[in-house]
Amino acid sequence: MFREELNLIKGAEADADAIRKECKVEAKALIQEANTNAQGLLEDAKAKAKEVVDRLSAEGQAEAQKQYDEAIEATKEKCAQLEANAKAKASDVVSKIVERVKTSVN
Repeated sequence: MFREELNLIKGAEADADAIRKECKVEAKALIQEANTNAQGLLEDAKAKAKEVVDRLSAEGQAEAQKQYDEAIEATKEKCAQLEANAKAKASDVVSKIVERVKTSVN
């Protein structure tokens, strides 16, 4: 009877060892699969982040170009106004200068 129980215990220990080894193999496989999945997720996240950065950069450049163009146009309009004002006042200024020259000569 003692031998039977001893054999039963040895069998249970062998089964437990086999289960432990099987669990270790499965755990390693699960860890490897998780690492592979994590790497894939990381690569996907990097690709999506690059797309977002590229899109936002293009939008920012387009907005900056629009603002630049608007500023240039506003400056051109202001210069045109100043030039028109200067031309309008030029004949009056010339007349005043001529008048002063005449009075200072006489």
